[in-house]
Amino acid sequence: MVEPGERQIGCIKLRPFSYGSMQLAYLFKLSLFTGEGDTEQTAEEKQRQIVTFAWMQSAPIDEVVAAVHDGSAETRVLKFSLGITFDTIPELMAEINRIGEMVSASSVRAESKYPSSEDDAPGKS
Repeated sequence: MVEPGERQIGCIKLRPFSYGSMQLAYLFKLSLFTGEGDTEQTAEEKQRQIVTFAWMQSAPIDEVVAAVHDGSAETRVLKFSLGITFDTIPELMAEINRIGEMVSASSVRAESKYPSSEDDAPGKS
């Protein structure tokens, strides 16, 4: 987890960002967290990612898991988004930025201490 405890943003209560949250970020293509994908995003794409993040962190865990399993996440996020007001978006974005900084600071990059190349890969002789 990034930080213990829940966060209240407007009427949304967010769970702490966890390893599972990061896995969901990859599944839902939330490049705001993963850094993957287009660096230039439309305003609509950023809003989709913000609302998806808010839904996945606030909906009951069983609902999120079921939506991933049955493919209904997009519909559930749309329904959830109908309750989000525009004044909540900047606070959600600030929370996303805070989490992103904490995830970056805690990420570990493992590198082999033994150099290798394609020529000496296992199975090549």
